[in-house]
Amino acid sequence: MRKWMYNSKATVLQECQRKYWFMHKKKLLPRHEPEYFSFGRVFHSMMEKYIKEGLVPATLFLHQQKEDYKDTLALMFNIIQPELERYTILSAEKVIGIDFEGWKWCIKNDLLVSDTLGIWCADYKTTAGYGASVAAYYHHSPQTLTYQYCQRKHNPDLVGTIFFILTKTKEPKLFVERVILTEQQLRIAELAMKDTIALAEHVESLGIYPRQHTRCYNHRGIKCEYLPICYYIEPDQDETSYTPYVLEVLNDLFIYEDPDDHLKLGGES
Repeated sequence: MRKWMYNSKATVLQECQRKYWFMHKKKLLPRHEPEYFSFGRVFHSMMEKYIKEGLVPATLFLHQQKEDYKDTLALMFNIIQPELERYTILSAEKVIGIDFEGWKWCIKNDLLVSDTLGIWCADYKTTAGYGASVAAYYHHSPQTLTYQYCQRKHNPDLVGTIFFILTKTKEPKLFVERVILTEQQLRIAELAMKDTIALAEHVESLGIYPRQHTRCYNHRGIKCEYLPICYYIEPDQDETSYTPYVLEVLNDLFIYEDPDDHLKLGGES
C-alpha cells in the first residue's frame, strides 16, 4: 500500500503523535473546520475559481459567502487580480508527488507561475498582520522548504517561491515576498523530510502514539479538536468497549474519512 506524506501530516506527527493516530491511522476527522481556518480556505477557493473558471464564477462564489467575509474578500480580490496579471500562470492547485524514502511526498502549490526570471512556486497567505517576524517565518517554514524541494524535482529551473500576502484588515494590503531557492535550503528540506519519515516509520512500527500534553491548547487558547475523546480512547482498544459518552461525541463531532484522499495521484493507492 502506498504511504503518503505531506506538510500538514508531518506537522501533526511532530506536534502530537496521538493526534496523528486519530487523524491518519484511525482516519477520524473533525466534522467542523476551526473558524480561524475558514477565511483563508474561502479566499483560496475564490482564487482557484478565478484562475480555473474566470471572473464571473469567482464573483458568484464570493457573493455566496458569509456577509462578514464578502467586503474583505472583494477588496483582497481587487488588490491581487492586477498583481497576478504580471505573471504567466502555469498551473493552479496541482498536486505533485515525489518518491522519497519509500513514501510518496506530496505538495500542492496554490500556483506555479513564470516571469522573466524563471519559474516560481506561488502561495497566497491571509494574515491578521504582517511584519518582519511573519516574513521570516514564511521564508524559512518547513512548508516553504519542502514545497521548493519537491517542485525542483519536477522543474529543475525553479527559481524559488513568491508569497502573495494579504492582510485581513479594514483596508487590506498586499505584500509580495520572494524567496530565492538556495542549495542550503534544499539540504535543510531533505534532512527535515528524512527526519519526518524516520519518525513516522518508528511510531508506526511500535504502534505507540504518545500524547503531547503541551499541545492540548494552542497559543490562541484554542483546544485541540481531539481533546474531548483523547483521554477516553487508546490505540489498542476495541471499539465495542467505547463508552456511551465516547460514541456520542464521535457521532456528533467526527467523521470517518481518509485525509490522504485529496492528494492521491493518478489513481494510485
